[in-house]
Parts: sequence; C-alpha cells; structure tokens
Amino acid sequence: MPERHYPVEVESDFLEKITRARPLQAVAEFIWNSLDADATMVAVSVDHNPLGAISQIIVRDNGTGIPYDSAPDLFKKLGGSWKRTTATTKTCGRFLHGRDGRGRFKAFGLGTIADWAVTYRKSDDSYWTFAIRMTASNIKEVIVSDEKPAQEASSGVTLTISNLHEEYSSLESEASFQEFAEIFALYLVRTRTSRSRSMAGQSIPPV
Repeated sequence: MPERHYPVEVESDFLEKITRARPLQAVAEFIWNSLDADATMVAVSVDHNPLGAISQIIVRDNGTGIPYDSAPDLFKKLGGSWKRTTATTKTCGRFLHGRDGRGRFKAFGLGTIADWAVTYRKSDDSYWTFAIRMTASNIKEVIVSDEKPAQEASSGVTLTISNLHEEYSSLESEASFQEFAEIFALYLVRTRTSRSRSMAGQSIPPV
C-alpha cells in the first residue's frame, strides 16, 4: 500500500489556548515583536471611551515593517518563524526574542479585534502600506488588504486591539511601568553592551 500524507490541522481551541496571557505580558510580547523588527521607537498608548474606560490598546513602532508578499505566510503559519534560523535581527543585528510565531495571537487575550497597519520600504526605496486584520470570532482567518503607496517615507507597524474584554486600567498604573522596566532591563543591558563593543572596534552592529 502506498504511503498517505495528511496535513496537520490546528484547531481554534488550541489557538484560543495560546492567546492566554496577563495583559502586561501580552503588551510586552508586542513590544518584543517591534524590537525584533529593529524598531528604535516603540510607543504604547490607550484610547478611552466617553465614560473614561480604556477602549483600545495601540502599539506603534518605526521598525522595518512587513513586506506585502511575506505577510500571508507570516500570519497564516503557527511556528516556522524566520527567527528560528537566526540569532539576530536582519538590519541591526540585535538579539532576537521571538521564535515560535505565536505573539500575534496574544492580542486576543486582550480584545476580539486586532488590526495591523503596515508600512514598509521596497527595494526601489519606495514606501508602501497595507492593513492586516484578525478577529477572535474567526481566529483561523487572516485578512490582508491591497497595498498602496504610503503618504510618508517611513516604515513601521501600528497594532490596534479593540473591543476589549475588560477595561485593563492596570496598564496605566505605576506598578505596570515598573514591571515593563524589569522585563526589558536585561535586553537593554545586552544591547548597550553590544554597542560599546562595536564602538571599541568589534564587528557587533549597534542598536
């Protein structure tokens, strides 16, 4: 009898399981994604509704963005991340954090809608933009818009999480600021050390 090959299917209940994380840990995961994209600026902000409750969580960076042709594979796969084959980022040579391609699903631990606004630079130095959407109601589907020329010549990604499960006021507390500092302290020390070595004449890219 000839061999038979069957694809492995990932069910929604498994995807829902890996979305679980404390709010602060989920936001930290998005910051790591920005740093892995060689961002030099990452801004986390919240929008409030008329009653003063947090209605959206927004993570904005100035990293390299996502090439349009790569977006479908990057988002539809669980695992198989390009980060598994290298130890450093593509441009600045920073230490990589992510490996499994699970980080995007943490958005659904916070809300039911995740929108990525992406701008990236093509090989001809032109800048293009497009949008990606995922929803908790159909967590196995990724919607990628058409791309179009960007209005500004700068790359980056803005993630907006909306229709939140709760108000998450803890994200605005002093305790959260301290915990964020503790999460990224070692990374900052390592990148600062790399920069010092580079300045001393060693071939380690700066951050």
